[in-house]
Amino acid sequence: MKHHTMITKMLGALACAVLCSSPLAAAESRDAGIAREIDWPAFMRQHDMTFDKLPANWKQAPHFGDGMVGSMLYATGGKLRLQLFRADVQDHRDDTYGWAGYSRAHLMIGDFFLETVGKPTGCNWRKDLWNAELTGVIKTDKGEIRIRHYTHAEEMAIVTELTPSAGEQGCRWSWHPAPGEFTRNEDYPKTKEEIPAFAKKYGNHYAETLKVYQPNPPGRLEKQGDTSVWVQDFLVGGQYATAWREQVENGKRVQVVSIAHSYPASSAARTAVADMDRFVKLDDTARTKSHRNWWHRYYQQSYVSIPDKSLESLYWQTIYRFGCTSRTGRFYVDCPGIWFQGGRWSYTTTDWNIQCAHWPVYAANRLEQGEELLNRFHQGREELIRRCVLWSGRRTRLICRSRWRPT
Repeated sequence: MKHHTMITKMLGALACAVLCSSPLAAAESRDAGIAREIDWPAFMRQHDMTFDKLPANWKQAPHFGDGMVGSMLYATGGKLRLQLFRADVQDHRDDTYGWAGYSRAHLMIGDFFLETVGKPTGCNWRKDLWNAELTGVIKTDKGEIRIRHYTHAEEMAIVTELTPSAGEQGCRWSWHPAPGEFTRNEDYPKTKEEIPAFAKKYGNHYAETLKVYQPNPPGRLEKQGDTSVWVQDFLVGGQYATAWREQVENGKRVQVVSIAHSYPASSAARTAVADMDRFVKLDDTARTKSHRNWWHRYYQQSYVSIPDKSLESLYWQTIYRFGCTSRTGRFYVDCPGIWFQGGRWSYTTTDWNIQCAHWPVYAANRLEQGEELLNRFHQGREELIRRCVLWSGRRTRLICRSRWRPT
């Protein structure tokens, strides 16, 4: 106890010395002055992404998010693809349907394809980091389409504004939902005869408990006034839903998309429509202002300048992505991340994958972006404790054997 008290006093004295020393105080004052002098719009503009041809795949695509829903734009099969995401959409089955990569896997949402009159020939785009939006022109052999796109920072709304020229007045969006199925499907048993092989690979207990694969029910399209809603129910209860509506005014078409998820209640469709209705009633100036204000406040929490401008751009693009993918009250950066493209890594692992993704929390003064991960650990603490085991090697340590995603 005496030793503990001595250490406490020493740490307290050290903290006081560090925090109260005049060099640090002077540095903080100097840094605050520098931050106030930055022309933030001009500084961030030099790190914008620009495009003179349509991105060919998701790796090249401009991407957007609000910590829960997200979007990206790129070309597929000669058409512009608007891919949609929601970070918390997952199945909710128990372990009789396998471990988390199968039973609680992250699920994909779907896409809108822009059906243009002419053949797309290129673009002139800018992804504006400071305002977190895409602006520019889509070019076709029949004309052009002006575009503005963003995922609202505070509302559950993905917004795309199109203003087509005379030759592209017939362009339209078409909806293509993704199947409500896990994407790690190479070895899940489709028959009882295949269960022993799965149990041998993932745990002998599955030999007695594992159920043969059963798909979620087919999705369905509903109409609620001017709003279209794609509803995907889960086999075990709950659902997720994508709602969208297009408004046309003075030659400009504004499509708003909202995505919701609910479990165990089947209320996602109602929530998505309610989010949609609330957003479209907002004045465009007001909703643009609230979106931009959030991002402006976010960027100015810290400032980094690097002599190598390519590294500086990489840094600020990474800070942008962190703002898109993680936030208190929304979601955290898991293995697939908000822009999930399918594949094997459709769950959360409590290892270096998650730790390295949250590096900017402290290094870049983005504390809010790390809070949700801690919230989820707290909510799932009993499950995490249950899966912890003692491991003996050269050193004895406590490890958590967890391929985890909250139920």
